[in-house]
Amino acid sequence: MHRHLTLLCLLLHLAPIAPAQSRPAPARPARDLIESARAAGSFETLLAAVEAAGLVEVLRGEGPFTVLAPTDEAFGTLGADALQDLLRPENREQLVAILKNHVIAGSVSSADALRAGSATTLGGGEMAIRLEKGRLRIGAANVLENDLLASNGVIHAIDAVLLPPAAAAIPADRRAAGRLLLERTVELGAPLFNDGDPASCAALYETALLGLAGLGAELLDEAARREVDAARSDAAKAGTARERAWRLRRGIDAAYRCLLRDQTGDGAAPAVLRPRR
Repeated sequence: MHRHLTLLCLLLHLAPIAPAQSRPAPARPARDLIESARAAGSFETLLAAVEAAGLVEVLRGEGPFTVLAPTDEAFGTLGADALQDLLRPENREQLVAILKNHVIAGSVSSADALRAGSATTLGGGEMAIRLEKGRLRIGAANVLENDLLASNGVIHAIDAVLLPPAAAAIPADRRAAGRLLLERTVELGAPLFNDGDPASCAALYETALLGLAGLGAELLDEAARREVDAARSDAAKAGTARERAWRLRRGIDAAYRCLLRDQTGDGAAPAVLRPRR
């Protein structure tokens, strides 16, 4: 009974209160979505991404739009290297796809969203909207702050970046290109290492991981991105070229296992990527 009362109270709190007939509807703020996000102070990474994607003028436009805005902390979970790669000009297409997954046409309040139960983003993604353990959730994200009004829409702050489904977002030829890049890298790098030139091997591995990132930040799943970022970070601290090469190799193996799962459904690496001492 207590649980039902708590949920009822929350629903009543979220429900819009009809204004008295003699009282005019509250005026919209003068600031647009971009200005409102900047004033909030917790969306600097999102604003940088919007600028890199060339979408600033869109979100300054008439709209209205609903923005599901990941906080700076939410973007931080992607990893510094992956985020930096995503903001590169050559990855603009992937960045636009991700940002469109955070915008809904129209100005949708949290109460209206909850009543609807789902929403379709400009990127075509379908987001389930529900209460879970007393918290409003949109897709895989918790809503941290809702109904931040702007002159041309509304912002809901969320605690996660809503990435498009990887299998739908990445063409098969890009996954194949990633696998081929890593296979060829190890074919060339392993003999260098075994012939006593670990520095050249390490440089080759580092270049390959950068090239893989250039194929699109969403090419790898979150777990693989974390492993690759950790391997590159560890390699930067290595005391010898030999150790640097092996730490980078761990990142290559993690990336390859992820790309191989997309093809075969398992993570078994072929002989060319099996560790060699």
